[in-house]
Amino acid sequence: MDKENEELGKVFGVEGYGASGAQLFHAIMEQSPDHIYIKDMQSRFIAVSRKMANHFGLDSMDDAVGKTDADFFSEEHATQALMDEQEILRTGKPMLGKEEKETWEDGHVTWVSTTKAPICLNSGKIVGLIGISRNVTAEHEAREAVARSEQKLRVWEERISRDLRSASHVQKVFIPGDIPDFPGVDVALKLEPMDEVGGDIITFPESPPHGLLFFLGDVTGHGVTAALFTLLVKYLTDQRGGEFNGNLKHFLECLNEGLVGRIPDGFVAGLCGQITKSEKRDGSFVFTASNAGHREFIHYHADSCSAELVHLPLGNVLGLPLDAGSEDASYSIKPGDRLLFFTDGIVEMQNENGEEFGYLRVAKTLEGLANLPGKQAIDSIVAQSRAFSGNRKATDDVSLLLLSF
Repeated sequence: MDKENEELGKVFGVEGYGASGAQLFHAIMEQSPDHIYIKDMQSRFIAVSRKMANHFGLDSMDDAVGKTDADFFSEEHATQALMDEQEILRTGKPMLGKEEKETWEDGHVTWVSTTKAPICLNSGKIVGLIGISRNVTAEHEAREAVARSEQKLRVWEERISRDLRSASHVQKVFIPGDIPDFPGVDVALKLEPMDEVGGDIITFPESPPHGLLFFLGDVTGHGVTAALFTLLVKYLTDQRGGEFNGNLKHFLECLNEGLVGRIPDGFVAGLCGQITKSEKRDGSFVFTASNAGHREFIHYHADSCSAELVHLPLGNVLGLPLDAGSEDASYSIKPGDRLLFFTDGIVEMQNENGEEFGYLRVAKTLEGLANLPGKQAIDSIVAQSRAFSGNRKATDDVSLLLLSF
């Protein structure tokens, strides 16, 4: 043993610390679950713990003395460890908690959290280093497994997002579809799904020569499932529109025939309306409606500058084996009047106190927008409802249809 190694041995109880210190050191080396080792200035092992000797496959702790990492590990790991240790011995700065990959001679890999520090004499002279390596292979593999799972989740989320964007595009292509021109009537609408796609529908089935026909509906639920059913409703309303005989209740009954049994655990609440010119030849119109569980609309009267909340007769929802739709009800519409139809998302917006925006606020808001064009008016209604709610995320789809005469 050279002079430096003799000095190193003294530090750990051969001399200088007494028998009790030596016993404590050897007890730690025998019983510690961690890999503890002492190296000289050439990074040769001077002592290793029992756990480390066993890990190396040695019969005795003394069998490691004089050997280096190159005798046990791959060249890649041994070279990096030597560089780290020589830097510690040169600078006197410890390496704390470095996670290291250990590649063994047989190719298997383990991971350790390693702390290495220089060993100094009382004079300050560095004579070697001590290292403690704790096996963290299980923790490392667990983190890698989590990282792989997170990556798979990110890929899956991106795939879902891409599919939802495509679904949103398809839904917007079909709904509302073509908005017909009807002399004397300005049509403005807004469809804002809660997510990328939604369960609300506004559509205008072709119905010559019966005036302007529309259907507003709300499929129970949200998201992709509800959105798929809106496409079914769109298809059926277009199909039934070609067969429309002027009776709105009959139209809803025919629509219901195509929906019964096709919306598991759900239904469609809707309203079907028709605008025709009045026979009075005074520029007025007639609005006729039948509802399937969606009774309310707002009639703005230009002559009194007031908005009236109208309740249609009761009518059963669509998609259930029931007599669908209410009896047709007709209303006289004068020039300057407006009709506002909407799903329940707008009225159910809540403020911080849980108070809903409500039907009456929608009506009062419409009253104050008489001078705005239809599109600006419905944009303003939605904006004011969101301001009322403190711009909280909507809990339902928001859809409005405004007819201005």
